[in-house]
Amino acid sequence: MTQSVKKYLPNLLIILALIIAYMMSNAIWSFDSASYYRVDMKRFPMYTLWLRGWEFISTNHYKEIIVIAQVILGGLAIGTIFKTLQRVIKWSWHSDYLLLIPLLLPYFPPLLTAHNLTSEGLAYPLYLWMINYFIQFIVSNKRSHLLLTLVIFLALCFTRGQFIIVGPIFAVVYALYARNKKFKKTVVALHFLLLALSPIASKIIDASYHKAVHGFFVTTPYSYVNISTLPLYVAKASDSISIPDKHAKHLFTASYNTIDSLGLTHQQATGTLEESYMVFHNNFPVICNQNFHKKARDYFEHIDNTPHYSSIPAEQTAKTLTYTLIINNWKTYLAIYWEGVKHGFTSIYILIFLLIVSIYSFIKFIKNPNKKHTFIVLSGLLLFSNALIVGLACHSIQRYLFYNYVLATLMCLLIFNPKPNENEYRT
Repeated sequence: MTQSVKKYLPNLLIILALIIAYMMSNAIWSFDSASYYRVDMKRFPMYTLWLRGWEFISTNHYKEIIVIAQVILGGLAIGTIFKTLQRVIKWSWHSDYLLLIPLLLPYFPPLLTAHNLTSEGLAYPLYLWMINYFIQFIVSNKRSHLLLTLVIFLALCFTRGQFIIVGPIFAVVYALYARNKKFKKTVVALHFLLLALSPIASKIIDASYHKAVHGFFVTTPYSYVNISTLPLYVAKASDSISIPDKHAKHLFTASYNTIDSLGLTHQQATGTLEESYMVFHNNFPVICNQNFHKKARDYFEHIDNTPHYSSIPAEQTAKTLTYTLIINNWKTYLAIYWEGVKHGFTSIYILIFLLIVSIYSFIKFIKNPNKKHTFIVLSGLLLFSNALIVGLACHSIQRYLFYNYVLATLMCLLIFNPKPNENEYRT
């Protein structure tokens, strides 16, 4: 393959693929889209601003314009990280192009990331850009790359809260990689602290946004509402005895009775643990959004009808129930949670393989933190941390897991690279 073809072919393939993807569907408006449009308190601010901003620019055609904008952002982000990986890692051209498959996959059915007017359309390009600049920072140690990483990380956290763990992961990987390099210790310490403490800055800015828009200085109150769903599913009616708070006890009893009447509890599930998990997986919105969350919002609105207030005690009640129900049913909870994590990898064999690769590379990374093992360890930490968080917070569906498909592919390509010497990983 000539140099000129090699240079321009990736861009042409990305453009062609995204044009084909764009023609596959119209804009998709969902219940989630409506909640962003209403500026609900349970939503992070970035996608709300994205939706409303385009509506302000074009009232009649903003949905179609958003799809085009999300396709363009995706193409730019994919092109950017692809070129960075091409430049940093020396491998055969066909290995390069294998990476384009998982990078482009989210824009095709069933995900249709650009067409769905939900936060994924913005979060996916931001995620790719964030990883891109962090890789560049690892390679170059330039503060400008660190600054871009931090700015994009904050924007990503304001779009989807599941990525708040990424800052500390970056901090640990950077510190371990830098320990044998000729970097000033004070500079390494400063960079480590900026990355490690970035989630705190995210929380403060998030709370400030809610104070300005909704009148309450709180972080987006929708974490424990989701986390409490699996504990509610594995609970028993008798668990109400262990709940000291009267509001939490009332809402648990009402919510449990509803899912019990629908046959949506672990106690009523038949078959294996995997089959029980699938009952939870397929009915998550019924157990959470249409049940506990709605009941809690309605209940606290009767107590205090201040606009947006009900989201706060609903979140606090969910937190109380989460801890109590997990303590009471921890064996069942962990068993179903593990089934959810496995489901996210589609196969236990894929999970075990990627876990072995991650552990093996981490051992190599500790002994000799070269770029190859750094990239594998970084990919493994991001992949497994997201899978564990998604399994904890909700159900393991592609919509929350697809971000790391490219990292799983990258891990495989690097571990099977027949020439793993340091000279192949260059600036």
